[in-house]
Amino acid sequence: MNDIYMSAALGSAVLRPYVIGDHGGAVLSRWPAPGEPMPNHFEVLGLKPQICIDEAATDAKVKALIRQLHPDRYLRDGPAMVERAQKHTALLNDAWRVLRDFEKRCQYVVDLAGERPDETYKPSAAELALSFERNETLDELAEAPQQNRRALQSLLGELEGDRVDIREILREDAELWDAAGGDPAGEATARRKLRTSLGRLTYLDKLRSRCKELLEKTVPERG
Repeated sequence: MNDIYMSAALGSAVLRPYVIGDHGGAVLSRWPAPGEPMPNHFEVLGLKPQICIDEAATDAKVKALIRQLHPDRYLRDGPAMVERAQKHTALLNDAWRVLRDFEKRCQYVVDLAGERPDETYKPSAAELALSFERNETLDELAEAPQQNRRALQSLLGELEGDRVDIREILREDAELWDAAGGDPAGEATARRKLRTSLGRLTYLDKLRSRCKELLEKTVPERG
């Protein structure tokens, strides 16, 4: 779960970034001992383990933390403190590099729970058939990309439309995960849905990439 501490004054649970101490200041001496697990990305940023977050507010929070951890602020404290500030800054950047992106957040909550071999995404027979059909179409169009430019654009538009639809389903899956609120059964159900939607996007993105690569070999038609 998150990095939570009990406020002595208020007697309530308060979320705080991993590097921030009870009194609101950076605690650079804080770092996992050898053999201890690193904090997860949500813990690093002091966020609830939820997918639907206020990205703009979190971005501002991260920037403020990074300013507080700027190595130049610790030059007078010696090289060891400067190094610690750099390590915590890297930890923040790594966490936000993942959590700032909606689809990466979805994948991250799936990854946090671990994945058994029997839980990996398996496309349905219908999805496999459609993917095979589209790949065959791309094989045919690839023989003469320039002459087939309009057909490639049409197929790419179709794929982009499918992606919008699947991403909307993924958004619903994310809301289901957040609503589970830590309930194991609810999270397991939401995680299966997330994994399926992410898997569908992966299959679709492979086709999109191939279609875009072929279009890049063509030049726009004049007039």
